[in-house]
Amino acid sequence: MTKSPFFVIDEFLSPLECEDIINRSYYDFPNTEDGIPLKSVTQNVLTQNRVLPYLEDAIPAFEEYYSFEHGGILPFNIEIYPAGSKQEGMRCENSWKKDGKWQRINDYDFTGIIFLKDDGIETNFDDEFEVYGSKLEFPNHMFGFTPSRGRLILFPSGPNFVNTTISPQLGDVYQIRFHLVNMKPYTYNMA
Repeated sequence: MTKSPFFVIDEFLSPLECEDIINRSYYDFPNTEDGIPLKSVTQNVLTQNRVLPYLEDAIPAFEEYYSFEHGGILPFNIEIYPAGSKQEGMRCENSWKKDGKWQRINDYDFTGIIFLKDDGIETNFDDEFEVYGSKLEFPNHMFGFTPSRGRLILFPSGPNFVNTTISPQLGDVYQIRFHLVNMKPYTYNMA
């Protein structure tokens, strides 16, 4: 039996916790390039201090699922993708491709995303709580996750998990991105 390389926890944060994080991360003036909004990144110590205990409680489940020994949680980034923002390129969290070969460039072993808004497809769209047209996409797996408020997705940070967040058509995407470190470099087993 095979298992998914993605560890998902729905309702990892409550809707009220997500709202609170968004309210403390609000951007009224997005960065732009040639008039097109760009993704913004911020950090918030209060947000990190409130979310860390939940993550620490989940570490044993992560360790068992991936068979690794947890070595630390790196600082959080709160990412904001405004509606119609310039599409970011593909990213590999811990490696860089040079001369056709992947080279590890940092100690990220696992990447986590926590969505702070829902994918809204209803006629009563509310851009305070919903976003439309966005997805966390993994091209190598021909698969992606649409935003679901409070959902945590954890995945290995290596080259098999090149990913991008598709810019929204309506509303602004808010998500937390964090990284876990293993006690020794984690290698994803394709089998």
